[in-house]
Amino acid sequence: MPETSKAVTFTEAQGRFIERLMRACESKGAPGFGLVRFSMEDVQPPSTEYLTRDSYLQINIYPIAAADSVTVAWKILSSDGKLNVSQATFSGFTVSTLNQYIIPLTEGFLMSLAVTNSSASFQVPRGQDFVQVGIQMSNAPATPFYRLLISGYVTHVCALGWPEGTIMDSDTGPGRLSTATSSPAAGADFGISFKANTRNWLHSLTATLTTSATVANRTPVFELLDYAGNVVWQLAPTTVQAASLVYVYDLAESLTLSADVNSNKVIPFPETTYVYGAGSAVVKSVTTNLQAADQWSAVYLVYEQWFDT
Repeated sequence: MPETSKAVTFTEAQGRFIERLMRACESKGAPGFGLVRFSMEDVQPPSTEYLTRDSYLQINIYPIAAADSVTVAWKILSSDGKLNVSQATFSGFTVSTLNQYIIPLTEGFLMSLAVTNSSASFQVPRGQDFVQVGIQMSNAPATPFYRLLISGYVTHVCALGWPEGTIMDSDTGPGRLSTATSSPAAGADFGISFKANTRNWLHSLTATLTTSATVANRTPVFELLDYAGNVVWQLAPTTVQAASLVYVYDLAESLTLSADVNSNKVIPFPETTYVYGAGSAVVKSVTTNLQAADQWSAVYLVYEQWFDT
């Protein structure tokens, strides 16, 4: 069927309004209905942070691995309209403590700032490098920020930026999934300690005890000590281990105290066990009647780690 057109009608008042609107647009140099206009003079920069000659960039890096490298890049719009781009790369960190750097800034508007992990390794997990960047009004160390720009973890796939970025605490979100082992000598118990200034969530522990032919009943007890050396908990199986046996002890969250068909021992962790690694925090075994030729082996701890700043 042939298409038919329909006339669009307006009231007299609507027609006068549209006519006035079109004349107003044309008188401003915007023909038709182009209602959007941009100011071409006295345009203010899209930034809320003006830097003076007394402004300094304070960069705080809390690394777990000394081999990492962090790059900070920023742009400043000076009063003459020039956009100055700068960057600095930091490495050779002291592990598990504050590494602070202070950089003088030029006067102008801070337009943007980005922090990236520039380590050679592409296996830098979240929870490994915590970074804070802000502005201070002195070049003295440990001067408080007068404005915090960014705070969070940088990884090989996740950068931080201002003004788009967020500000997070060091224990917000998932941490660094870590593992640790222990290889004690024969006749000795094992122990695994934690790095200073860290918060650690224990997920699982596996260890094998091989007993010698010396007749005695061994009773392994697993202990968690806090940073002050106080016992947080003690866990033990329901049965002892006699001579000439090999038992695997599995400890993890959400398990039931039991033994499998091979007499391996299953022991539940208390739910959401955290330990702070500032001092002598340690997970260890304390084995009653441990003999000189008995051997702990295949000790493997899985835990999640954050900086506790």
